Amino acid sequence: MKHTLSATLVLLTFFLLSQFVGLFFVAGDVSGISVVDDQLVVVHPQTAMGERPEFTGVQSVIYIAVAVLIGTLMVLGLAKLKANKLWKFWYLLAVFVSISISIGVFFSKLVAVITAIVLVLLKFYKRNLFTHNVSELLIYAGIAVLLVPLFDLFWIIMLLLLISIYDMYAVWKSKHMITLAKFTAESNLFAGFSVDYDKKKIHTGIKPLKMQGSKSSNKKAILGGGDVLFPLLFTAVVMETLFKSGMSLVSSYWLASIICLTSTLSLYLLFKYSKKDTFYPAMPFLSLGCFVGGIVTWLIMFLLLVSDISIL
Repeated sequence: MKHTLSATLVLLTFFLLSQFVGLFFVAGDVSGISVVDDQLVVVHPQTAMGERPEFTGVQSVIYIAVAVLIGTLMVLGLAKLKANKLWKFWYLLAVFVSISISIGVFFSKLVAVITAIVLVLLKFYKRNLFTHNVSELLIYAGIAVLLVPLFDLFWIIMLLLLISIYDMYAVWKSKHMITLAKFTAESNLFAGFSVDYDKKKIHTGIKPLKMQGSKSSNKKAILGGGDVLFPLLFTAVVMETLFKSGMSLVSSYWLASIICLTSTLSLYLLFKYSKKDTFYPAMPFLSLGCFVGGIVTWLIMFLLLVSDISIL
C-alpha cells in the first residue's frame, strides 16, 4: 500500500466528502429548467463572483484545456524561479474566489466574501489537517458550481478521457506533474488534499515537504486538486442530466451519488496496489471509476423507469 492504512482512510474520507459536498452545492445552485433552442437547459443564477464563461460543447473542453495549459506553464515557471511567495499569492487568490462562489450559493455575497477571507487567513496562518482540507472541500465545490453548467454528458466524458491521457503523459513521460506537486508541497500550500503521518499516527500539523528528510520525520499523503475536481464535474453533470430527464433534483442527487462511491473505490484500489514513494496518474483510475458508476446509475434509472417507481 502506498501509505499507511490510517493515512489512506483519511485521504479517502476527504475525497468522498468532496464529492458529496460538491454535488450538494451544485444541486443547491440549480434554480429550475428552461427551454433554449428546443433543448432543456438547467438554469443556474449568476455566481457570487459574477457571470460564468459562456461556452458550450467542444468550446468548454477547449476552455478547460487552455486553462490547464496556462496554469501548468505558470506554476512550472514559478517552480523554476523558486517564486514561492508569488505562488502563495496566486493560490490564495484562487482559494478566495472559489470559496466565495461556493458559499454564495446559500448566502449573500457579503457573507460569502467574509467567510472566504476568514478561511484564507486560517489556511495561510493556522495551517493544520483541518483548516487546509476542509477549505479544500469548499474550493472544489465552488469550481464545480462555476463549471458544471458549461458541460453536457457527452463533452464531460470527452474531458475526462482527455485529462486522463494528459495525466498519464504528465506523470509517466514528461514528469512535469511531479515537479508541480513537489513545488507546491514544498511551499506548504499544496493545491489538493494533504495528510501528514508516520508509522504510528496521523499528524494534525502540515509541514513543508522539504522539512521531511530523516527517518523520524513525517511522510505526506497528497491528492492533487484536479483528481478531486474532474470526478466531481462528471458526477454533477450526470446529476443534472438525470434532472433534465424528469427525475426530481433530490432523486437525481442520490442516484448520481453512486458515482461518488465508485470513484472513491477506484482511488482506494490505486492506493492499495501502488508502491511507496512512487507517483501515479490518478485520473485514469478515477475516470474508470466514474464511468463504472455512471453505467450503474443509468442501469438503476432504467430499472426504475421500467418498474414505474414513484421516485421518478
